[in-house]
Amino acid sequence: MSDYKEILTKKITESINQNGSSASKKTLFIPMGIDLSSEYPENNLSSLNSDSPLLEIVEYTETRIQQDIVSNYSDNRSWMWLSYEVYSQCRKIIDGFFEVKFLKNNLYYNFYPLNQNFDLAELAYEKDGEELEDEQQSKLDLFYRFYGSVLRTDARRYFVSYQVEPSDDQLVEIFTPQPNIGLLEDISDSAKHVELESETDFLDLTADILEGKSFDHIQLLTETQNLNNIPDKLLERVEILLDLIPTKNLLGVVVVKPEQKPIQHSKEYHRILSEYWGYLSFRDLQIYKDIHKSKEIINVSQEAIIDSIVSQAEQALKCESYRDVFVTSPTGAGKSIMFQIPAIYMAENYTDEKPLTLVISPLISLMQDQVAGMQKKQYNKAATINSNLSIIDKNRIVNQIKNGEIDILYLSTETLQNRSNISDLIGDRKIGLFIVDEAHIVTTWGKSFRADYWYMGIYLQKLRQKYSFPIVTFTATAIYAGVENMYAEIRTSLNMVRPITYFGKVKRNDIYMEVFDESHEDLKGKDYLTTKYNLVLSRLKLFSKNNMKTLVYFPTVKTLLAVHSFLKQSPEIYDQTSVYYGPLNKELKEEAYQDFRSGKKPIMLATKAFGMGIDISDIQNVYHYAPTGDLLDYIQEIGRVARDEKLNGYAWVDYFKNDLFEIQRMHGMSAIRKYQILAVMEKIRKIYRTKKTRNLIINADDFRYLLQNANAEDDSSIDNRLKIILLMIEKDFEQKFGYSAFYARPRQYFGKELVFGNKEQRELWKEYGYDRYLSRVDTLINYYKYDSVYAFNLVAFWEDRYKNISYPQFKYFVFTSASLDNKLSQTDREFFGQLNFCSGLKYKLTVSSSQALADFKKNLKVLDDFLMQCQIGRKYFNRKMLASFLQKKLGIESSKASRLSDSIINNLLQYQDSRQIKAIMEKPRGKQMKYSVLLNYDQLLDRLESVARNLLIKRFNQGTADEESVVLYRRRIFANSKTREANTEVIVLGLMESFGLCSYEVISSDSPEIYIRVNSMYPIERALEDPDKYQNQLLSDVAKKYYISVGMFKYLFTMPKHGNNELEIVTNYTNEFWDIVEDYFFGKFPAAVEKEIYQPRGSTH
Repeated sequence: MSDYKEILTKKITESINQNGSSASKKTLFIPMGIDLSSEYPENNLSSLNSDSPLLEIVEYTETRIQQDIVSNYSDNRSWMWLSYEVYSQCRKIIDGFFEVKFLKNNLYYNFYPLNQNFDLAELAYEKDGEELEDEQQSKLDLFYRFYGSVLRTDARRYFVSYQVEPSDDQLVEIFTPQPNIGLLEDISDSAKHVELESETDFLDLTADILEGKSFDHIQLLTETQNLNNIPDKLLERVEILLDLIPTKNLLGVVVVKPEQKPIQHSKEYHRILSEYWGYLSFRDLQIYKDIHKSKEIINVSQEAIIDSIVSQAEQALKCESYRDVFVTSPTGAGKSIMFQIPAIYMAENYTDEKPLTLVISPLISLMQDQVAGMQKKQYNKAATINSNLSIIDKNRIVNQIKNGEIDILYLSTETLQNRSNISDLIGDRKIGLFIVDEAHIVTTWGKSFRADYWYMGIYLQKLRQKYSFPIVTFTATAIYAGVENMYAEIRTSLNMVRPITYFGKVKRNDIYMEVFDESHEDLKGKDYLTTKYNLVLSRLKLFSKNNMKTLVYFPTVKTLLAVHSFLKQSPEIYDQTSVYYGPLNKELKEEAYQDFRSGKKPIMLATKAFGMGIDISDIQNVYHYAPTGDLLDYIQEIGRVARDEKLNGYAWVDYFKNDLFEIQRMHGMSAIRKYQILAVMEKIRKIYRTKKTRNLIINADDFRYLLQNANAEDDSSIDNRLKIILLMIEKDFEQKFGYSAFYARPRQYFGKELVFGNKEQRELWKEYGYDRYLSRVDTLINYYKYDSVYAFNLVAFWEDRYKNISYPQFKYFVFTSASLDNKLSQTDREFFGQLNFCSGLKYKLTVSSSQALADFKKNLKVLDDFLMQCQIGRKYFNRKMLASFLQKKLGIESSKASRLSDSIINNLLQYQDSRQIKAIMEKPRGKQMKYSVLLNYDQLLDRLESVARNLLIKRFNQGTADEESVVLYRRRIFANSKTREANTEVIVLGLMESFGLCSYEVISSDSPEIYIRVNSMYPIERALEDPDKYQNQLLSDVAKKYYISVGMFKYLFTMPKHGNNELEIVTNYTNEFWDIVEDYFFGKFPAAVEKEIYQPRGSTH
């Protein structure tokens, strides 16, 4: 079918002739996706065969490669070649002798065919991310010395990514793509169909064609209307493939259109609807007919969506080709029914296969409500497993699942991923459907982002190696195109297979926009607050007079409580008002919700915590004191009005310039910084070099000094912040190199805690009969009260005595033994009350302890000089100014000075946050943060030196078990900064590490650990070599999305209004508002917003 080998040989020869001579050095070609051994054996620099085992290559490059270089370098051949595998192990030596060129077969993008070592590839593919036995681990380590990652196609072919990034002048691509793609109108049933945007499917097709397999007709299917937006240079690769096929019309591309099929099981769906919901007919939803072509709306029945889901589940169950399903529908459109009916249908009609539906939901309360709702409908085969359940309840539900008594299981993504073996949860059941509810969380970067939703895509990829099931996602809102394309992001993140899509109508004709532009009133400070508070009160009086149920949104808890207190001056309004926000007691939240729902208190003041799962049909007004987040949040929040079709809803805003300050502040608090990403990479590199293993276990506390935000309202999420940064690094490297430097996987529960012990304690433990749960792990020197450290096995204690409560609850009671609601026995409360839990601070010095202290003091003196100059001159400074000073005074390179400057400022802010001593104060200045120096800054520096002396010289409570490092034991370091004073020694160790004096880690704290599998340090080394040039694309995208939202808010809230009367003005404005919002969802912005997005800004550094 193809003359590929002949064409390839010709192209290789042409490329070598054009690039194979150099005036200064002999040219050495590194083939990428090409085998040169058969055509050019005499030009091989190496004496090894190209298919040699990897272990043999390692031995060769360590012992014999230099002999081959010397013997071949000076002969008269103008060029030579060397396999990628050999080159990857000795690139520094090779680069010194030769002019290296990479000869790339650009039929491939980031993944190239693997022609040997299939056993290692299979191990890497099937066991990646798992903790293995030593023998398997050593094999995996060997594989990842050479390759970044591995793909396996449906035809069980293996492809690998290379750990190399050729520069533009080194890269030689052998094919030149010619635009010759034929676009086809219709899908042919007789053609071979290949998903164009599936890398594995395209690789299989490429291999089939190159191997000479015959096809009558091939159709590449895509839903992307603009073919230039297709990733991975797939369009160019198709063009190359067409040049290799004799018959050009054999292969074509079809842009798939939305399909309408007859309903297959209508009678059954209606029976289930009637039996459990009591309805006789399904609702019609307004869906865009084809978002790629127009905004035309068609009516699509819930039943049609249900049938699409069922048909794909049936095909997957029969091991036939199937597709995933993506649904956006407005809140209140009955989305639950659209996956619950398919789940019931599949369970009732495939009793032999026993398909189980898994539903991923972000909130425990949502899961509980859904299960309770099903039980009210007399459907008793739904359940939830979550962290609130006791082990007894969990085991009971697991047994019900395995016995076929449960067919719909709600669980969180964290609970799912804690099951490394899914069969422990579902037994021999098949997975019928995998539902992701509130799927927009996957793309919501920032303060509310849930890192575990990103990790879910990786987990699903593994799960689909064993099970065949469609993924079905539901969300109320999703942007369909443009730079914020949430559909594409969700699809990519969850690895969805060419989903059938149903995009719900964005416009809400029943919501009128009552927006009043007060931006001309440039009010600030107290004047601004007084005006805003009075406006809220006057609006609430109007709504109360008209008997309208009203939801008022606030960006922060602080503002909400201030306004609630202000309302006391109007008792008749105050008495009608409930409040609802995240930290509020659970019982008070429920009371507020029920009061609002019933109408007992028709006014609700809330933060965005009052959102998902709220089902109240008669809200008529949503008033925004100020936006709570981005524009998508705003659209979702106003969408909570008028769910009753008989009502009209109103969205109210009194807009002042300062209204956007809160979301700007929240963005600043939650935003990840470039310096933090680089600092995390540097820390991982240090840990990797120290531990000399590719398998690392890291603790969020090890990164606390890099990530803690002294100004955040809630900084208990260092763990989540670290996960986000690790994901940003992973995803960015995958986009750039086709593989990541490492893969991180969270681990949730840990059952051993460290406690101090002495003779008196040991006797007490024995008296309680609890000594069997304790084992000595270290003996102390320089101690004051305790002579040893013990590991307490909390998991064993819990399993023996408290299976009736969940493990997280048990741990909470252990650490709050004096609390009134504690469910432990009196004896156990007394026992845990006298335990002294501890953590270890483990550090390894790069110099002697006396030298480390001297160097630390020297660096503090340089910092003192800088801060004194700023204080005397009453000058603000920024990170760059400090970095420039450090570079000059310490004689270090600019990149190191930048990282040191970031670390110093972060540690000073974090340290002073826990002390009365203040050294510097943050001052927002435009788009940059600047700092002023306070009078008593020197006291803080003196305190840092004192802490360093205690760590390095005095070393009280030092352990003796570790001969290579110093381990100092201290009272327990808790992860939540609100329950402890920030640990000053951790901060000083962080500073010392930044100065290059040590590496450190925290042992046994309550932060969940993260398992990191290092593939290659190459991408990290590249980034750290030139940090100024490093750009993280995901970080840039997050910043761009923020500026889009700010620009859109300003534009929408300040649009000029027109009309002859009040009704006409509101109607015209509302129509224009929804037109612009609809354009926004389709990726289009007003010109003024475009200008706002792309204007030059300060660095995200």
